[in-house]
Amino acid sequence: MIDNALNTIRTQLNTYFKNLGEAPDDKVVYIDSSQPDDARFPLNKVSLALINIEEDRTLRQSDQWAGTLHNGVVVGKNPDVRIQLLLLFVARFTNYEQAMKSLSQIIRFFQAHRVFTATEAPTLDADIDRLLMELQTMPIAQQNELWNAMRSSYHPSMAYKLSLLTYRDNMHMELGGQVVEIQRSLQEFTQPQ
Repeated sequence: MIDNALNTIRTQLNTYFKNLGEAPDDKVVYIDSSQPDDARFPLNKVSLALINIEEDRTLRQSDQWAGTLHNGVVVGKNPDVRIQLLLLFVARFTNYEQAMKSLSQIIRFFQAHRVFTATEAPTLDADIDRLLMELQTMPIAQQNELWNAMRSSYHPSMAYKLSLLTYRDNMHMELGGQVVEIQRSLQEFTQPQ
């Protein structure tokens, strides 16, 4: 599901750049991860890097075993797990102005296309209801730590949070049968023990 979401975002951006007449081939690419410890950013491209995966607990169901009735049996399932991805767009160009222009175009694109559904993005996986893109501001100290962790010198970049990837439990657990009849005589309650 994560790979489909990333591919959808990359495909949408590349289509946008091609429609602008910016690049005949893909302008947005993934980082080169052939070197295990270093992030490599191709020249004259915008690299897309996944830098964090985190759970969004704000919409988490409070009762983990909330049951639903299915064929006369109370069925429970684990609550949905919603995750957010923190994406980094890195513009590495020989011309600094081109790097700034590319990042500005990405901001414009996501300003106009904040939400992606199967209607706008036909390559979106059927398990994904929608994707939501939100620009994130990273403090300087956090940026410094990130670039040190990637063992790379700084390049013009910006971060976006991609949210609403939902993993659903498809396996159900039987919590108990439906109560059909309760039968006890009054004598059981009135007889001394």
